[in-house]
Amino acid sequence: LGSAAFVAPPNLGMLCYANIAFAAIQSSDIIRAMSMLDLTMAQLKQRMPSQKPPSPLDLPGIGKWVAQADQIEVREEPPASALSLIEGAIQKVEHRNQVPDNVREMAELYGKAAGVYQSRGGRGKKWWWPFG
Repeated sequence: LGSAAFVAPPNLGMLCYANIAFAAIQSSDIIRAMSMLDLTMAQLKQRMPSQKPPSPLDLPGIGKWVAQADQIEVREEPPASALSLIEGAIQKVEHRNQVPDNVREMAELYGKAAGVYQSRGGRGKKWWWPFG
């Protein structure tokens, strides 16, 4: 995923970074997860017009990657799944000052996004990435 993030369109690149973080959380590599979540949030902020805060709807979700003959389809889970992983990772950090501000802000945005998605029927997003 790390290599793909460099050649993917910006939104898909962020999805790659976020999913590296989610995989790190699931593997109990909390330090790497915090670093990748921090990077993901920094990139999200960088893409926003000056002084405009990121929208909860812009957050990347946990992706299910499906390779097809000529493209990759990525189905994102609803934000509540990512929120659960991030909150669990924050709880595993020994010292609260080791949780980057970007990660705290991201967790707050995922909480808002979970509410928005639930009110819209609870569906995640889909992406397609053509080969070649």
